[in-house]
Amino acid sequence: MKIWTAVAVATVVLAVWWLTASGQPTSEWLVVSDGDIGAGTLRGAIEAANVSDGDDLIRFESGMTIRPRSPLPELADDGITIDASNGLSSPDIGPRVWLDGSLAGDSAGLELIASRGVVRGLGVVGFERYGIGVIGAAATQAVIEGNWIGLTSNGKRSANRLSGVAVIGGARGARVIDNRIGGNGVPERTGHGVVVGGGGTVEVVVSGNVIGIAPDGSSAPNDDGILVVDSAQATIEDNTIGNSHVAGIELRATRLPMNIDGNRVGLRRDGALASNDIGVFLGLGSALARIGTRSANVIAGNRVGIAVEQGAREMLIENNWIGLAPQEDSLRPAVSELPRALVRPNRQKGISIIAGAAEIQVRNNFVAAGDIGIIVSDPGTTKVSLTRNVIAGSREGPTIAAIDVRSGTEISIGGESGFGNDVCGAEFGIRLANTEEASVDSNAVGASVAARVTFDSDDRMVWAIRLDDGVVRAKIRSNQITDAERAGISIVGSASQDNTLQAGFSSQHSLGENQFSGNGIDIDLGADGMTPNDLKDGDQGPNQLLNYPVISEHEVKRIGDSNFLSTFRGTATPGSFVYIYVKDQQGERRLSRGRPANGRGEWTAITNELPSGPLRALAATSSGATSEFSPTFLPAQRVSLAAGVRWFAWTGPSMGIEQAMSPVLRWVETVWVWKSADSEWRGWSPLLPVDANGRQGTLVRLERGDVVRMQLSGQPQADFFLPAGGEIVAEPTIDLKRGFNSVTWLGGSVDSLEALAEFDRARPDLIGTVWQWDGRTWQLIWPRLRGAWDPGQWAYPVLWIRATRDGELRLP
Repeated sequence: MKIWTAVAVATVVLAVWWLTASGQPTSEWLVVSDGDIGAGTLRGAIEAANVSDGDDLIRFESGMTIRPRSPLPELADDGITIDASNGLSSPDIGPRVWLDGSLAGDSAGLELIASRGVVRGLGVVGFERYGIGVIGAAATQAVIEGNWIGLTSNGKRSANRLSGVAVIGGARGARVIDNRIGGNGVPERTGHGVVVGGGGTVEVVVSGNVIGIAPDGSSAPNDDGILVVDSAQATIEDNTIGNSHVAGIELRATRLPMNIDGNRVGLRRDGALASNDIGVFLGLGSALARIGTRSANVIAGNRVGIAVEQGAREMLIENNWIGLAPQEDSLRPAVSELPRALVRPNRQKGISIIAGAAEIQVRNNFVAAGDIGIIVSDPGTTKVSLTRNVIAGSREGPTIAAIDVRSGTEISIGGESGFGNDVCGAEFGIRLANTEEASVDSNAVGASVAARVTFDSDDRMVWAIRLDDGVVRAKIRSNQITDAERAGISIVGSASQDNTLQAGFSSQHSLGENQFSGNGIDIDLGADGMTPNDLKDGDQGPNQLLNYPVISEHEVKRIGDSNFLSTFRGTATPGSFVYIYVKDQQGERRLSRGRPANGRGEWTAITNELPSGPLRALAATSSGATSEFSPTFLPAQRVSLAAGVRWFAWTGPSMGIEQAMSPVLRWVETVWVWKSADSEWRGWSPLLPVDANGRQGTLVRLERGDVVRMQLSGQPQADFFLPAGGEIVAEPTIDLKRGFNSVTWLGGSVDSLEALAEFDRARPDLIGTVWQWDGRTWQLIWPRLRGAWDPGQWAYPVLWIRATRDGELRLP
């Protein structure tokens, strides 16, 4: 009684001070005994606080462990604070006061049922129900701060068997902050770290907690780290969550907007693994969550990073690091930190959207993939949009697919320019199956173009964009597709039909086309290499194995001083449209579309543009099914003429010299060609007398790829049109002999200096010097010297290359 009297006197003094300072009466109760009944005990203090006027503060004289033998009273009065912290409380500061429920029977540790309740700095362990409960509509503005819940003073587990903290039954505005919560998952019971649920429980903040991780870093699992359920609503931010049996964060049957930001899920703060089964689980009936919108979550090292399923709807997942973490815990995820990021893939899937999920937006996430980066599956999954994500396979193990759509409807991968995904480092960059009218638009697929992949990743990719069986009416357009070992776009399966691999035709027909570079084959129907044409098209197979078109002719007519008419002819499947593409300084762009091929398979296309690079063509049916590309075709080339010496590349077919020079015969004095194979010049002149063999020199024929030196006299006409060179079936190469080589570039339009630098990397010490004819004289362009001429884009240039040894250059 003397102790309680002293406490009462102290309370009167404090109350007088509080009245003076704020006008609000406050009573203070000091716990001096670890007993269970009577004055100076925690039970007695709660009973006294419940019946006192004004706010109440319950403090502890010293460290102690309290073992109640029956349920403690609820905190039933407004404004009761239990503070065991002595001013210091955090996940990293062990409590000095412990509440042990091992003798309390079927009870919770502390239950707050009135407004403005506070529990701070306690250790709460071993209760059959939850450790701390905030319960009911009257329990508003509660604060649960700096407690250790489910973990003993030496970091061992001592579960609260129905969750660590429960905010339920309509409680509003609770703050669960800076606690360490773990070990509440036990066999045959459901024990979560924090559960928020039911009856209109809203405006809850769960922030700064360490959940599922003991102080020494060891595993202290809960079933869910944080569970929000039954129409409840919470803000979940800046927590570190690991080792959960089910999920680090789970939403189930939530209906109100919710933000999940700045959490570290699956990793300890020092970057070591603390794997949850699922990092963030957006489950049965949940809706309207925003994951990473305000600040990025780090979700790494789990089996699955983010799972969206069981009818989850209207979710936005953006800005997160999936399978990545900053090197230092103090650093927030930022683009500038990506090159130094720790790569900790989620083992099976980075983001999984399955089982009837709908209206899911996934954008601007950075994903270091384990088996699969992002997967979309289930026929009931619909309206999924993937934009501006960066997905790359990890070097730690082979990644099957960066983006994998196994089924679903209204699936959009990428979008308008600037909103596509950057993808590399997987067997399949983007793979689709069993879906209709999917859109794959404006993505950068392949290490050479996936510029936003700045974290450590695998560059290898076998198939860039793959349409497996059951893909119908997909639209694949505006993508940059590079570095695929087998194919840029491949389609397999007889059920994959009417897939469009080009943009729609419009007045802006050069826009929206896929760009290809460095792939084994750019478009592959059947995933078996280039499919030969057959006489009777309409086969069983993807896109009906539509025959590729054949370009057989290109003719040029002058229709004005600077206007020309290009006419292309060839054959294709009757009724199909033929689209002709040119590879020039603008990349590969559409040049023209032909009329539908007639019943004999003949087609014609006309344009008023002269192509300045090699051509190839696609065929497409009226339903959109697109063929493979035709072989590359060298069109007619325009050579500007003037008196004097002219060097140019012969891009026409093999042709007798007299026939080749016949259009300009009246101005020709001499023609010389360096034959590298024989290391000699061969010449021809119409001014020479005919020898016994009927020749006017040693040059008999021009072959495609010859570099021609032509001497003209008089005032020749302005242009000389070389005949079309026809198909190039084999991959173009340049064979170099040690010494000087006369070379024609037939590899299409590329940046000259980039191409030379790439050759130098691929074949070091092969190229000594390179000279290029600039129209008037020879210019040294390699090695680069200050002030040297920059040729820019190459389109059939003529070169002198001094090789240091024999070797071959493979042209892009």
